Amino acid sequence: MKMKNFITITFLVIFLAFGYSQNSNKKEFLYDENWKTIEMSEFKDKIKDSKYTYKLFENDTVYVGKILLREEIGKITTDDRTQLIKYLRKITNSEVDSTKNIIINFFFKPEFKPNGSCIDNYTSDNKYKRYFKKSANDIQFFVTQKDYAYQKKNVFQDNDDFIRELLFKYYFDCGNYIIIKPNGEFLLRRGEYHQNEIKEKINSQWKKL
Repeated sequence: MKMKNFITITFLVIFLAFGYSQNSNKKEFLYDENWKTIEMSEFKDKIKDSKYTYKLFENDTVYVGKILLREEIGKITTDDRTQLIKYLRKITNSEVDSTKNIIINFFFKPEFKPNGSCIDNYTSDNKYKRYFKKSANDIQFFVTQKDYAYQKKNVFQDNDDFIRELLFKYYFDCGNYIIIKPNGEFLLRRGEYHQNEIKEKINSQWKKL
């Protein structure tokens, strides 16, 4: 199902308070994190839990509410990881060691240009950058979505939308990150985060919720 735009927070209030079917002929669907159909009461309960977040979409015929894990654990295929490494080599014009953990800090273009944006803070974290320069087991990249040109030499643009389509399908502002191990296992964090947690999570045991 191809969705054309995200619904605003104002719509969310209407959506949760009244049920959007009252003023529209569009069909409505609510899904949990596994794409299982759920009722409004369960949707409300889940978004109160800090381990979940959500997205709301619409097209010409339907409204969709989708629960997402704020922190997701999974595994990409060997082929996907190989293609990702080739793509990172292409956009960074540098070698990428396939035996290392890959860490990508990914930034969507903000809807409004703030003073002191999240990407400014994350990419200026010299302690974080020094850690990965010295690391023998990890390689890290700052990447922005297609057409978001951020003027720092260590920030690269996802010119072909490859990384967004593969790893970051949902728009979340103020940063996202993913850690991908050599065997393809990954930990993905959606939305704002504490950057110093990434170093700890690389070497921690990941447990699915």
